[in-house]
Formats: sequence, structure tokens, C-alpha cells
Amino acid sequence: MSVGPRPTPVPAATQPPQTVSARVDAPTVAIAGETMRYVVTLTNLTSTVLALHPCPSYLEWLVGHALPTEAPPSNFPSFKVWDPIARYAGGVKESHLLNCNDAPSIGPGKSMTFEMHISVPADAFGPDTLSWEFFGGTPSASARVMIVRR
Repeated sequence: MSVGPRPTPVPAATQPPQTVSARVDAPTVAIAGETMRYVVTLTNLTSTVLALHPCPSYLEWLVGHALPTEAPPSNFPSFKVWDPIARYAGGVKESHLLNCNDAPSIGPGKSMTFEMHISVPADAFGPDTLSWEFFGGTPSASARVMIVRR
């Protein structure tokens, strides 16, 4: 029995080095139905000036929480599988342009802080994660937040 040629190893594609990192500094407690203010610090990880022109877009979101699923109706046949629809509350996802008109670049190895805000849904409560990322995914950062009702 003949065995074919061995496959030639192909080097894995390497990710380009990250040029900027992000850090989220958010309050530990947010109030449902109000605007939460926080800051994102971007750090230039390169030895060259990082141009922010045109100003990039970013995403920010709160994950929310799953609601209890409904029980089947009393007349639902027992031989059928009940597959309730999962519902969620307290989640929000917003897209904005970074306000970098006053600071169109970040110097090599330097950091710049930007004020952010997100509308916390009125039906949000409990522990959640505030996430932030440039549109496209890099860089990204997150912070844990406890959402309380008014």
C-alpha cells in the first residue's frame, strides 16, 4: 500500500502588531435609565505618530441579562417539545465617531483619554459588562459594572 507525500507545513499567518491599546475606566455602579459617563484611554504602541484622521468609529455596549422563559400554555400537548423564545433585557449597543477633532493624532508611546457616555436601559439591572472597541474589533476593552435601579 502506497502512502501519498507528506504535507508541507505552512507557517501560520502572523497577526500584524497592535498599534494602539485601549483601557476603559468606568464607574463601578451605574443607574438604570440614566446616562453613564466613563473614559477610554488610547495608547499608541508604535514609534511613530498615530493619525486619528478621519476620526474612527467605535462601538460601545452593555450585554444585558436573560429574562426567565415562559412556561408552556396549559393546553400545550405534552408529547411536543416546548421551545420558549429566549428574551433579553438591559442590553444596548451604540456606534459613534470618536471625537478627535481637537486631537487628530497620538504621539509615539503617548496616551490620550476620551470621555464617553452610554444610555443605560431602564430595564437593566445587576452585574453587567461595559465593552468598547473600534469598529472592526481592534483595540477593545471592557469593565465590570453593577447596574442598580433608581
